[in-house]
Amino acid sequence: MVPFNLQGKTTTNTCNRPTALHFHSCDGLQLRGTTHINSPKLHMSINGCEDVDVGNLNILAPEDSPNTDGIDISGSSHVYIHDSKIQTGDDCVAINGGTIGSLGENGGHDKVEQVRVEHCNISGTTNGLRIKTVPYGTGYARKIVFQDIHLENVQNPIIIDQHYCSNPEDAFCPAPICLFSMNIISSYQRCNSISNIY
Repeated sequence: MVPFNLQGKTTTNTCNRPTALHFHSCDGLQLRGTTHINSPKLHMSINGCEDVDVGNLNILAPEDSPNTDGIDISGSSHVYIHDSKIQTGDDCVAINGGTIGSLGENGGHDKVEQVRVEHCNISGTTNGLRIKTVPYGTGYARKIVFQDIHLENVQNPIIIDQHYCSNPEDAFCPAPICLFSMNIISSYQRCNSISNIY
């Protein structure tokens, strides 16, 4: 076990907090048995990588620590994450198109496809399984499979938001227009939650 305790709690109010561990263009990456605690921002970023196998990770951050995603994947293919416990103040795992951020961020064209999320336990979160796109971005999220997921005490078990605005008062938050194509298969979800799946 290799522990990373980065004392992120002391830096959550600064502007340019670093990502704790960033992999860029690391084809064939294998990462096993590491523990990541209290990253100042993202715990791990996987960008522009192919054939990635990440397993037996333990990623922890306080619930109230902003933008402390567990693993952010962007512009990568054939990424396998398994047998891990991720508990953070934001997204546990985020899958993005070409760049970090919501699909279509800054009017961009993003593609996410052939994603399988299965055999997972998700508990005590605001959102369980979520796809979000921003206004006036283009692209698609297709061949997305959610299967055998147990959701408990999750406010929004499955949410697809095609008009996501992190700051609704922002000038770049226009009226909704759907320019994304979605194709999602969902089966065998078990929910004990506050709201319905929508």
